[in-house]
Amino acid sequence: MSEAGEASRVESQQETKEASHWLFVHHRSEMYLQTDRVMTFAMIAQAVAAFAVFALSGHTALLIAGGLLAGAGAAAKLKAGYTSTRWIVAASQTFASVAYLSTGSDESAAQLHACFSLALLAMYREWPVVAATAGALSVSGIVIATMTDAISLHRAVEAAGWLSAGAGVLSYSCLAGMRQLRDTSEAQAVNALESERTESAVLARTRELVEAQHVMYRERELLTSVMSHIPYYVVWKDRELVYRGCNTAFAGLVGLTAPKDIEGKTEKDLPVELEEAAVNQQQDAIVIATGRALLSMEISRVSGGKHRQYLASKVPMRDESGEVVGVLSIYADITDRKALEASLAQAQKLESIGQLAAGIAHEINTPVQYVSDNTRFLQAQFASLLQVVESYAKQLDADAGAKSWEERRQQIQSDLEQLDYEFARVEVPAAIEQSLDGLERVSTIVRAMKDFSHPGSAEKQLLDINKAVASTIVVCTHRWKYVADLKTELDPNLPMIPCLVAEFNQVILNMVVNAADAIAEKHGPSGGKGLITVSTRAGSDYIEIRVADNGAGIPAAVQPRLFTPFFTTKGVGKGTGQGLAISRSIVVDKHAGEMVFESEPGVGTTFIVRLPVIAQNESEIAQAA
Repeated sequence: MSEAGEASRVESQQETKEASHWLFVHHRSEMYLQTDRVMTFAMIAQAVAAFAVFALSGHTALLIAGGLLAGAGAAAKLKAGYTSTRWIVAASQTFASVAYLSTGSDESAAQLHACFSLALLAMYREWPVVAATAGALSVSGIVIATMTDAISLHRAVEAAGWLSAGAGVLSYSCLAGMRQLRDTSEAQAVNALESERTESAVLARTRELVEAQHVMYRERELLTSVMSHIPYYVVWKDRELVYRGCNTAFAGLVGLTAPKDIEGKTEKDLPVELEEAAVNQQQDAIVIATGRALLSMEISRVSGGKHRQYLASKVPMRDESGEVVGVLSIYADITDRKALEASLAQAQKLESIGQLAAGIAHEINTPVQYVSDNTRFLQAQFASLLQVVESYAKQLDADAGAKSWEERRQQIQSDLEQLDYEFARVEVPAAIEQSLDGLERVSTIVRAMKDFSHPGSAEKQLLDINKAVASTIVVCTHRWKYVADLKTELDPNLPMIPCLVAEFNQVILNMVVNAADAIAEKHGPSGGKGLITVSTRAGSDYIEIRVADNGAGIPAAVQPRLFTPFFTTKGVGKGTGQGLAISRSIVVDKHAGEMVFESEPGVGTTFIVRLPVIAQNESEIAQAA
């Protein structure tokens, strides 16, 4: 037992002891008062009897006894409950018995009076009073027997024996009575304290319940106020999918005057399209059946004749035993947020394209330049070649003057030397090949730009991930080729998966550009090159894209904030802080995928994107749950 518990136990015992003692003293005083009232009548009655016997016998002792008895009766009346009163009564009874015995007229009556005196005094339950009276009577009887002839000594000794025996029994009875009175007082004290404690506990519990009721009332009022003013639509149903309540915002959304008007209604009673109502009811049934929440589902709903987008979450409601008793649905209107996200994504894409424009122009300008130079070279060579051809044609002209074969040979030889035929025979095919290579390079860049700039669509389309990755790498070549080498490890067995093409390209671009910037931050001052590795692989039910670099890495302190909108680790003017946030939103929110990273400061960073092989819409998510 702890010290506090032991102290409480000792305190409780002391309190019980004190209360028991107080009750015992109180009950004993009450007993003395009641006994003294009885003694008043008993003393007066005996005094009257003593005066009567005195009148008949003339024994003076009886007159004195009557006076003493009357005085004792007065004392019992006026001083009821006092200790002195008990001894006055005892002395009066003793003297009266001795007076009767000393007359010698009726020995039996005297002995009966002595026994009556002991029995009467035993009502006080004070064994010393009984024992002292018995002793006084016994000694008085023996003294009277030896001094007078009123009673024989033998009878006096015998009477003393009986008186002593009776006094012993009565004394024991007095002790037992007092013990019983003490036990009763203790029991009453325990009961009284228990009652007091119980009453105190009940009062305390009552106060707690009242306070709890007040707290519950305040919390309910607070909850009602919050529910009425939060910018969300909240509604709940029971297990039978019957509406049991909603907040003010939801009531207004479905055209009800007050939240209480929704109670008892079902989906068919609300102005909701049939298909939407069916999906909503199916989702609610799934939550109730499985006891698991469906969170962050994007849905569309017609409100006020306009299509609005909502982020919906449905959670099970449980009773105190944990049983599901209903479903709570919360809807957030994200129409404006989605519009803003689209605007930010478009702005970020335009920013990226703007940054890429100069590089792409440079990438195209280089092959176009040597194609142009080779074309001019071919133009000049073609003009010289025409001169040779014309020279041959003149040699075959029948109208020309006659020339010897030697003259003709010398003319042709001169034209060929002027053409530098050996040079043209080697360089012209090379120039043509270089031009074709340049045109192929331009064509590759144009195709990559076309793939990268795929127009955005609200619907997902089957996408060749490897092709999209390769096109994006080509488009942003100028962003990485001066600071890093880029290696690709593309799994040739990747299945085509449903994607939002433009958004996916934007994610790859952001990861490659970030890798190049990280390498430039680490290797830029030294002029060395880093390495970017882009890899793809197929998992059991997903496709994984990794973009790894050996750049500066991400400090541990900022890693938790990396996907926070407008947060950037780049210098002023070098980053908007939107790229990774938008990329993660595209992967997680629009493709139900996962975007994470692994980074070690000073060693490098790997961004990992995992996309599900099968697209999941809201209903499929609900069915999977």
